Amino acid sequence: MWILGFILQASNVTTITLAEGQQVHAVKLQLGQPASEDGAFLTARDFLRVKTAVERNRARCEGAIHASIHTCIDGLKRDRGLVGAEIQTLKETADVLAASLKHERLRAKQATHARRLWFWVAMSALSTTAALTVWQVLQ
Repeated sequence: MWILGFILQASNVTTITLAEGQQVHAVKLQLGQPASEDGAFLTARDFLRVKTAVERNRARCEGAIHASIHTCIDGLKRDRGLVGAEIQTLKETADVLAASLKHERLRAKQATHARRLWFWVAMSALSTTAALTVWQVLQ
């Protein structure tokens, strides 16, 4: 037990680190030495148990935070990949639609030309028929 007390006196073991910049310092009292009004009175063994529990939980919290951050980063990378694939799909769809539109415009242009051609063929046939009918009637 006296070795534990010596370790507490001689090292930085008398400090419990709660967070960055937040520490609890222990003061070792001798028998008969007056104590302050506030504080907790622990044996050296109990102090080390509290210190270990607090700092281990802090390490667990930091580990959980790091794991959460890595999970978020992995999710962002996955989502970035999905968005990239979706963008690629949209580009391909746009290319297909542009090609289809170009094809339909060409078909519409050809249909317009064919309609005009058949219009003049019909007008020529009608004119020819009318001329022949008038010629037959006049003879």
